[in-house]
Amino acid sequence: MFVSSFAAFVPAAVFPEVKLIRCNGWQPAHTNVLERQTFSGFHIHYATERYQSAGLRAEKYAELTDRYDSLSGAIECLLHICNIAQRDDDNNPRLPFGG
Repeated sequence: MFVSSFAAFVPAAVFPEVKLIRCNGWQPAHTNVLERQTFSGFHIHYATERYQSAGLRAEKYAELTDRYDSLSGAIECLLHICNIAQRDDDNNPRLPFGG
């Protein structure tokens, strides 16, 4: 079982880390507190202005997903969401996981 893979942006040392996207493993319960919605399963967290403005972690909001069910699948999903392409040639071998 895995916890998560994520993309983060840290604008400067004086600002807290902001995780833009986080692909979480299966959890028995996640609650989107502003929507009062609780669900179980694999899910993707997204940074939102709404949660940040409410004083919560920017990436507290999440959506259920069936796009992955393993760590390698979560990393592939994260790369796809962030539009990060891998070149597949002798000078740039594919990362050592998944597809």
